Amino acid sequence: IGASFSSISAACESLKANGIVSCYNFMMDIGSFRRMTMFAAALPFTSQFCTELKSNSTVLIVVRSSRRNYIVSHVIVCFLTAFATVFIGMLLCIGALDLFFPFFVESFNEYDGAFFSLMNSSNTAPALVLWSVFDFSFSTGMWAVSGLALSAVFPDIFVAFCAPVIMNYLLEFVSFEVDFFPDLLALSLTHTDISDNRAICAVYIISVLTLLTVVFAFIFSKAAGRRIRNEMR
Repeated sequence: IGASFSSISAACESLKANGIVSCYNFMMDIGSFRRMTMFAAALPFTSQFCTELKSNSTVLIVVRSSRRNYIVSHVIVCFLTAFATVFIGMLLCIGALDLFFPFFVESFNEYDGAFFSLMNSSNTAPALVLWSVFDFSFSTGMWAVSGLALSAVFPDIFVAFCAPVIMNYLLEFVSFEVDFFPDLLALSLTHTDISDNRAICAVYIISVLTLLTVVFAFIFSKAAGRRIRNEMR
């Protein structure tokens, strides 16, 4: 209990001294924090397919609609629930902290980069936070769809929950080591040197994350389609 109070006290002091924007960026650099957030985002819907498959309700749902609608709706809802969980949750948390702590504290550091140059002014710092939260939430939706895809290959609830974290760890490592592959960690944290133009950088980041989401959705459609066909025989 004493250690918990000490940690809370230290966090409050850091928020007072550095502001919410700096503390938010510091937290986003912590890998365990990001992966715990991904795990929480996977809880609402990522395991839905294997839950329905094990309860033998998949066929009943498909008969009332179609296999294509069933698969597409699962991908869309999985992505949106994960995105909304992180996006709304983070904005509410930042809004609550803003009631008690300074949002932005002037720093002697000179930030550069297409997006992080926004941290040089209190007028543009909120735009950085909003875009950063959106970007990370979007990437979390992508990882949730990867969990949905693996849950169709290995229909187990624990696989569905853990797959986004595992896929994130593996693909971020591969993207860091392989030169021609976009650095997924950097993109999820809005770091990119593709251009000094923020609009171009934003389109590039969202395009890469959307492409990977489509790839995971394709894997899910094939694996889920095969399991549905087997169930309907």
